[in-house]
Amino acid sequence: MIKKMEKRFTIVAISVISLVLLLLVLAVQVISSNINVKKADIILRNIAEKNSDMFFDKSESMGFIDMESIKSFSVVISQDGTSEAFVTNGTGFIDKEIALSMTLAVVDEDSNTGFIDGFRYLIVKEEDIVSVYFLDYSFEQESARNFLLISLAVYALLVLLVGILVKIFMKFVMRPIKESYEKQKQFITDASHELKTPLTIIATDMQLIEMESGSTKWVKSVNKQVERLTMLSNDLVVLSRMDEKSNQLKLKELDLSDLVSDVVYGFEPALLATGKELQTEITDGIRIYGDYDALEKVMFILMENSLKYSSKDALIRVKLWKKNKGFGLLVENTVPFIDEGSHNEFFERFYRGDKSRNSKIAGFGIGLAVAKSIVEQHNGQIEAYSPDCERIVFKIDL
Repeated sequence: MIKKMEKRFTIVAISVISLVLLLLVLAVQVISSNINVKKADIILRNIAEKNSDMFFDKSESMGFIDMESIKSFSVVISQDGTSEAFVTNGTGFIDKEIALSMTLAVVDEDSNTGFIDGFRYLIVKEEDIVSVYFLDYSFEQESARNFLLISLAVYALLVLLVGILVKIFMKFVMRPIKESYEKQKQFITDASHELKTPLTIIATDMQLIEMESGSTKWVKSVNKQVERLTMLSNDLVVLSRMDEKSNQLKLKELDLSDLVSDVVYGFEPALLATGKELQTEITDGIRIYGDYDALEKVMFILMENSLKYSSKDALIRVKLWKKNKGFGLLVENTVPFIDEGSHNEFFERFYRGDKSRNSKIAGFGIGLAVAKSIVEQHNGQIEAYSPDCERIVFKIDL
């Protein structure tokens, strides 16, 4: 669990910092681009103002605008398109026919400014003529692309550096949590072991009392509570060891179909005795590598859960099927009522639907937490959900 927590913290920290850096890069790019566009528009307006005293009929004899360092051209056409004039600034760098085709392409645009073929343009309409001024913007566009590529490269390096630093410092951040968690696990283990001795003595004494005085309801009650406490103690030890590296699964090839069938049909007499119906759809011959005892415990927990918490005359359905990579296992039963949607809170340790914890059904809310831990150790996923407020489904994907 600690490793998962550390991994999540690392992912969140890197994601947040990476997002901030990305937004910063994009903001700089947008601001730089807006500044360049505004500069281009200012130049175009200056060109338009200097040519405002030129008449349409001067045609190509209008000469060059006195801005030698800037490549620009302008085209003036009549509203009816019967005549045009063409002026360039920058040693005639563009053909007249191309200039006229660009003008005709933009002259009917709704906006007076825009981009076309690497040029920024400005449209000025006066009475029966339209003047379109073009400014070579290719250098700025190329510079913007290069700046973006450099920014993204720097961003990638910064994200890598952030990832390394977060990974290093996360060890110091998680150290107190790890120590606290280890102490908690050790306490649970020690307490469970300490409970075993008095429970064993109580159980032995009750056997002697039962032999001498016979079985009474008080003796049965005490024995039942001793069994419950013993079960709780064992489950606590199992939970405390789930995340330990030393708790290695004993993986071997096994027939999962037989395992599921054995557990399910072992519950059949109890289900029939309580008037509950069992339906199975178990594909034969599914073989996997896993821990037999651990997977058997998962199946036992799911079936016991269905037996305990299903409604009267419930239908319990078990399905095992092959998938592209692995298999799917489903245990479903009807319930009196349950909210529709996901119910993964059932896998929380000590979770009980009855908040008062006075449920008449025996249990401590540990079983499903154990099942989840075992499934995850097999690199699988388990989920609980209700599709229709009348059924609860436990689904495992491995």
